Amino acid sequence: MSKPYTFEKELLRNLVTVFLTNGCNFESFPDEFKKPIKLFFYDTIPMMQLGDGFSYIEAVFTKEAVNSFRKNYSHLRLGNLRDRLLKITKWSLHFKQRLSDNCANSFENLAVYLVV
Repeated sequence: MSKPYTFEKELLRNLVTVFLTNGCNFESFPDEFKKPIKLFFYDTIPMMQLGDGFSYIEAVFTKEAVNSFRKNYSHLRLGNLRDRLLKITKWSLHFKQRLSDNCANSFENLAVYLVV
């Protein structure tokens, strides 16, 4: 039987705040924030959303991440990760323009998203 995981503090809000204060440039992101992170997989439809127990962010998985997942966990599909805790070792934050009418994670037609 698995034991429940409790998120102790907000992670995503702090990461996004540091990202925005550094001019939305992940290259100038401080190294102390680039550690592996644990996030909860909330939803896959219509977009993949990961959260830290306090807030959530849209996630985009690279081809490399999907291929690695399929290689190491061939018995699971990506959709089966819903309601599971993920440890993400290689990630970055990106900034793009999105229509606020279509995207729940945007503000003033701008959105920050996580690339895994």
